[in-house]
Amino acid sequence: MTASNMTDSYGNLVSGPGKSTLKANPACVAWLATHPEWAPVPGARHYEASHRGNGVRSLDRISNGRKLTGKVLAVSVSGTSDYPKTRIVRDEGTRWTSEVHAFVLLAHAGPCPDGQETLHGPGGPLDSRYCGCDTGACAEGNLRYGTHAVNVGETIAAGRAVRPATFPCINHERCGGMVVNEGRRCLRCATEVARAATAMYRAGIDEETAARRLGYANPVWVRRLAVKYGGHDPAVRVMRRSWPHRAMATVRYRLKIGIGDTT
Repeated sequence: MTASNMTDSYGNLVSGPGKSTLKANPACVAWLATHPEWAPVPGARHYEASHRGNGVRSLDRISNGRKLTGKVLAVSVSGTSDYPKTRIVRDEGTRWTSEVHAFVLLAHAGPCPDGQETLHGPGGPLDSRYCGCDTGACAEGNLRYGTHAVNVGETIAAGRAVRPATFPCINHERCGGMVVNEGRRCLRCATEVARAATAMYRAGIDEETAARRLGYANPVWVRRLAVKYGGHDPAVRVMRRSWPHRAMATVRYRLKIGIGDTT
């Protein structure tokens, strides 16, 4: 008979083939026995977070003369992030949107130390359980703080690291470069364009003409490349001399070296 997966009320896997085989140790049992499941979120006294993977909930309260009943808050997963997010209201009245795991760790482990970030164990991004046994990854907790290097190592080891697809640079035959976004120039080609644009700007060529010569329809992109990779400073303007000014400069130079002196 094949075992079926079972999840808790928040959707976390609690049994089945995909459940972590880590075993709880006495430190886990002792910590869980002395720490309530729900703890207040610092800076938002009307909200609590669960260390058992049940998310964030609001408390019964009176707001603007209305009695509000507490409830477990809804979560959403959107964009490129796999982490559930929810929204609460700070004590001063401003909205606060963040990942559920961030609220859980803030409530039960305190603020994230400098130079560290959130680490997820074998349960993955949807498992927001936390255990303060200080034994690293354990069966009762999936969240903890750690360094970025440790986070990357564990992500690769768990097979969750995703390498973005790459495409050939539009000048691939010449440079052999690859880019993340199709139809773009690689860093080497972008740097060449930036340096060429910067040289044109310093020679007094306007942005529209420079962009047209480099094959760009939008001069704004060329200017941004020049600032980022070519050392161009938009605050420094090169004043292009008009024809009369150039002619007078030529006359003064010739008089200086003796050409055209009629005396």
